[in-house]
Amino acid sequence: MKEKSDIRIFERKAFTLVEVLAVLGITTILMSLMLPALGRARDAGVRSLCLSRARNAALLIQVYTTESRDIYPYAGDESRDGELAVGSGFRYRVGGVWGINHGLWTVMFPDAWEGDQVGRGIRCPKQPDHRHGAIAGVDPDAWPLTWYWLSAAFWLDGTRLKDGVDQDGRRPKPNAASDVTWPSAKAMIFEHAAACWRGPWDWWYISGNAMPRTPLAVIMADGSGSRRVREDDAPGWRDSFAWHYTRDGVRGRDLK
Repeated sequence: MKEKSDIRIFERKAFTLVEVLAVLGITTILMSLMLPALGRARDAGVRSLCLSRARNAALLIQVYTTESRDIYPYAGDESRDGELAVGSGFRYRVGGVWGINHGLWTVMFPDAWEGDQVGRGIRCPKQPDHRHGAIAGVDPDAWPLTWYWLSAAFWLDGTRLKDGVDQDGRRPKPNAASDVTWPSAKAMIFEHAAACWRGPWDWWYISGNAMPRTPLAVIMADGSGSRRVREDDAPGWRDSFAWHYTRDGVRGRDLK
């Protein structure tokens, strides 16, 4: 006797236009809620990495100081010109009152370099890779040095960073770690404004200033660090921005 087999026929039902529009609407709403949170999480991660790398830069300075009989990096009493690498075309001046400004402290740490650019470990994560042929002051990728600057207070004579002393009265001087009176209030490494600038690059280069209320990574002489708004801290010598030309040099304090 032949058995009958059940044959079931399933009908496929397509989505209606209303259902498709409803799904798209819900997806759009969820994306609009999630994207700002993802953006904030990404920015928080970049800020955390930035502060970590700034600490790496400060650690290099501290190790150097320990190995140099308590003396901070010092480029000498007289200024001199040099080239970053033979054929690189990037020339710089160190020593004297110019000291090791604008991230030039890194030329004293050749092991921290990767080719003709400072290594990523002491470079702001927002700093682009150096590009040969880029124009300084126009292209943000023209700078092979780090955007983490060493405060000028560490290579200048603090007795000359006082009211009534003009720029010609500055004097270079090797400073010792034991000279720092307020280690937790004296900025040593700070992130330059370029790292957080979002406007036209040439305008930033001419002004040399961060936008108001811009939090930047700052590492103190004792190794502690945070993101700070420099307008909140004590202005420097001759009313320059905080952290760099600190009044009284390493014996002064940057935090109010």
